[in-house]
Amino acid sequence: MMSESEPLLYQFNGMNTTFSIRLRGADPAGVESSIHTCCELLETLESLLSRYRHDSDISRINHMQTGDELLIDPKTHECLKRALQACEATQGLFDATLGQQVTHRKDNQTGKAPSPAGQLKITDDRPMVQCLAAGRQIDLGGIGKGYALDQWAQVLKPLQLESVLLSAGTSTHLAFGDYAWPIEMIHDQEEGRNSYSLGSEGFSVSGVQMQGNHLVHPDEPDEIGLPLKQVWVAHPSATYADAFSTACLLMQPEELHDFFVSQPDLTFLQAEPACGQGLITCSDTAR
Repeated sequence: MMSESEPLLYQFNGMNTTFSIRLRGADPAGVESSIHTCCELLETLESLLSRYRHDSDISRINHMQTGDELLIDPKTHECLKRALQACEATQGLFDATLGQQVTHRKDNQTGKAPSPAGQLKITDDRPMVQCLAAGRQIDLGGIGKGYALDQWAQVLKPLQLESVLLSAGTSTHLAFGDYAWPIEMIHDQEEGRNSYSLGSEGFSVSGVQMQGNHLVHPDEPDEIGLPLKQVWVAHPSATYADAFSTACLLMQPEELHDFFVSQPDLTFLQAEPACGQGLITCSDTAR
């Protein structure tokens, strides 16, 4: 029977936010080793994926010159491959190689944003990046937190706990087990807030308050206004929930339903238009 006691809570700082682990039906002594592993894993992932650490894989990729080849950690390689898959699924709206354009926006640099240039190749058969033409800068801010949660799940699922909720701040979550975790959704429409019952899946929200000041459209890097205020997405993987919520924020409201239908693993999508119209909701029944 599901325990009604308060879940165990563990928190760690990383990737510029607070990560948390909530466990139901767990003995603190029995999970101590796994929690320690999760803490070390988060530190490792940040050291690999942060573009702001000079010795990270991503920083080294961003300094590659034309013709260079670079062996990277398998986890970096896996995250980059997922970023590429998210780019293909969103027809380029999710683009983790717009680091220069993101920096231009975040730092409020004057003049036009630099046009995307250069080309990187992520090899399939080994953890390697090839620089076909210099100029691309990787920024995994729209996918790294979700990837970290998916990696944590691989550590904790073998414990067969009653229920687990993994969170990266308030923006990205991943749950598994027998309990539905209520995730609050705050918006300007209707009653102003509701909640999503998160079962065994990932969930992510992107919005102008969190990302609009540096979210860049790949085809219009100088465009500031966004058609949507917020987007909430549920997907079995926190990595793709993270990436898809970011990409959907760049879509027009009328494009959301077609995108939802095109991604059979999506279980929920809700968006709040910037124009003040009612909430747009897609769920499994919309198929």
